[in-house]
Amino acid sequence: MQNPRIHTGKGYKKRPKIEERADRSGYSEVEYIDEEADYRNKLIEHEKEEEKIAEKKLMVLKKLKVFDDERAKIALEMKIKKDARTHEFEEAERQRQEANRQIQQAREAAEQRQRCTCHVCHQVFVNVHAKNQHFQAVHVFQCDYCYKEFSSMNALNQHK
Repeated sequence: MQNPRIHTGKGYKKRPKIEERADRSGYSEVEYIDEEADYRNKLIEHEKEEEKIAEKKLMVLKKLKVFDDERAKIALEMKIKKDARTHEFEEAERQRQEANRQIQQAREAAEQRQRCTCHVCHQVFVNVHAKNQHFQAVHVFQCDYCYKEFSSMNALNQHK
């Protein structure tokens, strides 16, 4: 039995009777059936092409998902490495600052020792006042001829 409706591209419409078709279009019934079969074959071909395109689209979407997953994984690895390097740089900076602090303390201690060291006997004192007391008590400059004592070598030289 023949389908009472035909597809026009805009929807289905009722199939006209064979006599009406032959009269209106000038086609015979066989020609009309052949043309309808051609349209059906073309429709089937288009449906197959649509299926292929849908399969390709699905395959591309799967590949895109894999690509996005790999990109996200690489981005995470890069972030982890960046964080580790940042931590290493911060640790190196902290160590550098600590080393600079220790160097500064050593310099200050050396300057303090220099200020508190007797320039004659090189004895080290706690502060400058103790060094001055030591120098005045121990290192008195005496004249070899009159045995007079002077507080500095300059004063002794002027005496001579």
